[in-house]
Amino acid sequence: MVAILITLLVILTVAMYNWILSPQMAYLRAAQLQGDMTNEVIAKTKMITGRIKKKKSRLEKLAHDFEQTATQFFLPEQAKDFFSSLEISAEETQCTISSLILRRDQSVSGDEDPNGISIVAKSASVDFTGGYDNILGFLGKLSGYQQRISIADLRIEMAPAGARQLECSAIITIYVINDMEILEDENG
Repeated sequence: MVAILITLLVILTVAMYNWILSPQMAYLRAAQLQGDMTNEVIAKTKMITGRIKKKKSRLEKLAHDFEQTATQFFLPEQAKDFFSSLEISAEETQCTISSLILRRDQSVSGDEDPNGISIVAKSASVDFTGGYDNILGFLGKLSGYQQRISIADLRIEMAPAGARQLECSAIITIYVINDMEILEDENG
């Protein structure tokens, strides 16, 4: 009888272990694994977030640098306006343009950028007349542009027949940025 009670007690203990303790221990083990995996995911997320912040900061700096650099260049429409208003600018400083010949565009940026950015130098040979102060005023007006303007081969000579005018010739070059994003923003 004692042997039956002990056997019954052992069977009951094994059954209680299998029904009550074993599932709880499995749940605890699973919870511990989930906690470890969650900590690992949190660590990776923090690492990736840190990398993203660094890259975002770098991208913002590059975008800012691009904006600062892009202001030194004319947009295509501004380039057209510049050359068409050159005679008006000369007249405002009491100079007279006798010749304005557009030269062939030259690519400054080399090969076409895969991002759609190219820089083109647009030049014009300009002959004009005016008094010394007027010529300085016209050249000063050109240097007052926010964008980069290059004046090369500047020659100033006395006008024939003793007139108080000076003859001046120069090559005026502007730099035009053709950026597909800027052009899309401008048009759209």
